[in-house]
Amino acid sequence: MLLSENQKLREAYDRAWCVTIDSGIFFAYARRKGIEVPERVTGSDLVSTLIPLLDPALHRPFFLVSNHQIGGLLEEFLTNKGFSPDLFKIEVPDFGFERDAGYGESLSTRIRDARSTHLFMGVGCPKSEIWVDEYRDRLMGLYALCVGAGLGYFVGYEMRAPQFMRRIGFEWVWRLLKEPQRLGKRYIVRGAKFLNILRKDISKGNFE
Repeated sequence: MLLSENQKLREAYDRAWCVTIDSGIFFAYARRKGIEVPERVTGSDLVSTLIPLLDPALHRPFFLVSNHQIGGLLEEFLTNKGFSPDLFKIEVPDFGFERDAGYGESLSTRIRDARSTHLFMGVGCPKSEIWVDEYRDRLMGLYALCVGAGLGYFVGYEMRAPQFMRRIGFEWVWRLLKEPQRLGKRYIVRGAKFLNILRKDISKGNFE
């Protein structure tokens, strides 16, 4: 839905080095259309695989997180893994940071001055993707990963859906039940609009 409505997000996706499909519905639909998608990769799975591989001798990660509790748990994990305080940075941006040009300039400078190798954006879509795309030339040579709630799940701040729900593509149901007020509009109201987009696409054919 956001991609259909937000031109800046669409441009960010078009310029991204790599895009993954994290939705079971999207994955099944893409395969049905004959699009070659090797596997489904969620932000949570990506984080849980990559962060344990970070090496103090090689990497200097920078994390943008949604609250200080997640930041503290990340700091504890990295410290236990052998990272000294000068080898990683964790920051909690103010609400609306993506619209603050001054903060954007200073943040990109801090990321660059820290000689960061990986930037993990855990502050939600579309702000993460649009911000990275807007400042990509200032960030220099690093990997920027927009992983949504993945950081919170990784450190145990939030409980992820049971494995069987993830396997059948119903993780969204779990999240809706846990946060109905915040996610109700996303999954119910906007979900109905999404189904209309699918209907229009199906009417065009192009299926194998």
